[in-house]
Amino acid sequence: MKTRMGFVSNSSSSSFVVFGTSLDITDAVQSRRKKLGREPLPDGENENENEDEAMYEDVYEEFGSVADEVGLMYDATFDEEDVWVGLRPQDIKDDETGAQFKARAVKTINDAFGLDLKVSDFEWIDEVISS
Repeated sequence: MKTRMGFVSNSSSSSFVVFGTSLDITDAVQSRRKKLGREPLPDGENENENEDEAMYEDVYEEFGSVADEVGLMYDATFDEEDVWVGLRPQDIKDDETGAQFKARAVKTINDAFGLDLKVSDFEWIDEVISS
């Protein structure tokens, strides 16, 4: 029998680390739709809360599909409008400098969502996510 010495936890938390930025998820999806010449999202001022909730679910789904397609990591909860999005340290290529990696993260997000962000808008994000 093996005995574990030291700290043991049954906590269900994980770490989220990316070089990225915080985006308003609805604005990001609107910008992408504009870039692609698609119809904009409704204004979200529906009388019916269920319609608003359904629209936001669609926004999160669209955002997630785009992020997944281009290899971005993101952290969002349904109750929040802002989302952390970026590339993980594991995504640094063997022949890529830190500056090149950062530039690629910015370009990936700008191209995916039709934005015009700069490297200065980005930072290393290290968040603990508890469930």
